[in-house]
Amino acid sequence: MTGLVAAAAVLGSVVPAVSATAATRPAPATVARLASPAAGSAGTVSVAIDSIGDRISCASPTACLAVGMVTDSSGDQTTPVAEALHGTAWKSVAVKEPKGATDAALTGVSCKAATYCLAVGAYADQAGNTHPAAWTWNGTTLTLVTAPPMPSGSDLTALAAVSCVAVKSCVAIGSAFGSSGSSFQLIWTWNGKSWARKAATAGAKGTEAQLTAAHCFSLTSCVVAGTTTPVSGTTFTESLLLATWNGKAFTPQEAGAVSLDFGIVADVSCSSPAHCAMVGTNVFLSGKTTALTGFAEVWNGTAWTATKWTGPKGATIAALFGVSCTSPTSCVAVGLTGSQKTGHAAALSFNGTKWSVLTVPSAGTGIITAFEGVSCPKTGDCVAIGRYGKSSATAGKPLAGYWNGTAWKLKAA
Repeated sequence: MTGLVAAAAVLGSVVPAVSATAATRPAPATVARLASPAAGSAGTVSVAIDSIGDRISCASPTACLAVGMVTDSSGDQTTPVAEALHGTAWKSVAVKEPKGATDAALTGVSCKAATYCLAVGAYADQAGNTHPAAWTWNGTTLTLVTAPPMPSGSDLTALAAVSCVAVKSCVAIGSAFGSSGSSFQLIWTWNGKSWARKAATAGAKGTEAQLTAAHCFSLTSCVVAGTTTPVSGTTFTESLLLATWNGKAFTPQEAGAVSLDFGIVADVSCSSPAHCAMVGTNVFLSGKTTALTGFAEVWNGTAWTATKWTGPKGATIAALFGVSCTSPTSCVAVGLTGSQKTGHAAALSFNGTKWSVLTVPSAGTGIITAFEGVSCPKTGDCVAIGRYGKSSATAGKPLAGYWNGTAWKLKAA
C-alpha cells in the first residue's frame, strides 16, 4: 500500500484490535505496523507520499514544530523526522533516536511557547518490542528525555498524542496490552523533569479501545478520542470512542452517528471544554476497491454531531487528518481528496453551524499533495504540514500550507 491509501491506513498509529489473545494481538502500532505498509492493501495508489501522520503545533504563526516519520524504499524501516518553522523559513531538525532503536516514529507534538514543545513517539528494539519515547524542543534542538514509564509486563501498542497545558506541563496518551492480554489506556503527565503514570480502561465492557487523539485543558481535564473493537466474535467491527478524562477515570460520551469499516480517529481540538471538533477517516476495502470517507464530530457542550465528507463528485478518497479550533465558530480541518491515481491537499472550515470546503491551490501538473496536520495559533492564521511530489516518485517532500482566513498558500517546507 502506498500513497493516499497508506496515508489513511497508518495515520495516528491505529491498529484494529481484533483480539487480545497472543495469537491475534496486533503488532506494536506505532512502529512495527509501519514497517509493513502493504499489509491489508487491496489496491495501489501512485502518489509520492512517504511520510504519513505528520503532526504540527504552533506557538505562534511564525514558530511551529512539525514531527513525523519516513519509511525507506522497501517499507521495512521507519525513521523519525522533524521540521521547525522560524519566521518564514523551515529547517530540518535532527532527531536522536533512543539507544537500541531499530525503527522509530514521532507521533505527536504540542507547543506552548516558541522555545518549548514536547514531542512523543515510540520505537522498536531488536526483539520487536515497542517502547514509548519523548523529546523536548527549546526552539533550536530536540532533546531526548526520560521515557514515559510502562507498567510491568505490559506491551505498548500506541503512543499517539500529547497535549501541553503550559510550559513543562503536559499530558500524553497511549494504549497497551497487559500480561493477561487485556487492553488498557495509559495517561502520563509531565512536569518538565519526570513522568507520572495512570492506567485506566476506556470503552464499553467486552471491547478493546485505542485512544489516538487528545486535547487537555489541565492535567486533570481532557477530551480524548479513538476507536473500540469487540474482544470476541468473528466479524470485525469498529466504533467511535469519545470520552473525557478527569485525572482518575474516563467518562464516555455518545458520538454522533458514524458508521465505520476501518476507522482512523486522527485529531481533536477544543477552544473550550464546551466546544470541540474531532476529525477522522473511514477506510473501506473490498476486493480491489478502496474508498476513503472523512468525517467530523463537533461538541457543543451537550452533544456530539457528526458530519460526513465524501469530497468532490467522482472522488473515491476524501480523508481528514488534522483539525485546529480557536473559537466555537472557527475550526479548520485538513486532509486530502482525489482518486486512486491522483490526489491533492484539502481543507474545510467550521463556522459554528456547518463545515465548508476551502479552495486549496494546485502545486502543478502531475504533482500530488496532501495535508496531514494543522495548527491555528489564532483565528484566521493557520499552518498545515504535509507532503508533495510527482505521482511517479517514490518519496514525498515536506509541504507547508498557510491559511490567512481568506486563502491558502502552498510552500515547500
